Amino acid sequence: MKEETNIKEISKILTLKVFEAIDFSTTTHDKWDIDSSLLKLDEEFGELSEAILFQIGLLPHKKLKEKAIGEVADNFIQICCIFSYQKDIKKYLNQRFNIEKKLIEHCFLEIKPYETLFLALKDIQREYRLDCSEIELLNVFYLEYILKRLTTLAIITKAIDDKLDISEINEDYIAESIATFVAQIDLKLNKWKRNYL
Repeated sequence: MKEETNIKEISKILTLKVFEAIDFSTTTHDKWDIDSSLLKLDEEFGELSEAILFQIGLLPHKKLKEKAIGEVADNFIQICCIFSYQKDIKKYLNQRFNIEKKLIEHCFLEIKPYETLFLALKDIQREYRLDCSEIELLNVFYLEYILKRLTTLAIITKAIDDKLDISEINEDYIAESIATFVAQIDLKLNKWKRNYL
């Protein structure tokens, strides 16, 4: 029962980070318009892609500044920043947003069909790339879905760094990974606030 409460708490904190990222972004709208924010998402997506290429062994000559999970956290924050331009985002978040709902199950079901973590990583990254190509539509119902996909990417990148096999991914590991991801988002968000305010 204690573990279940922990999962709920971690998921709730992740939701609060979404609110915090959107609140932060609205304070930068006078300097960053939607087009600049989309370019920033392109930059963050490129850094995530580089980290993933490094993880799968295709860029052994590179020295990365941080692990892939940190790049996923940057993408998570920037997606929230993009959605902060949506007119009724606060209303939607307060009434309908629920990233916590079945988060563990969602992530587990996204990973489960794959034979290896590398296949899951490449496929889910490709799907995220497609998600980003549609981001300009700013459909608020899409926000929850895309953030769950990024959470899944965070779990996979952490598992690869931890040198796990896909068969070792279970609900406890997913909960632990989400806790690590939330900590990364918190660190990054504080850094972004220092740099952009």
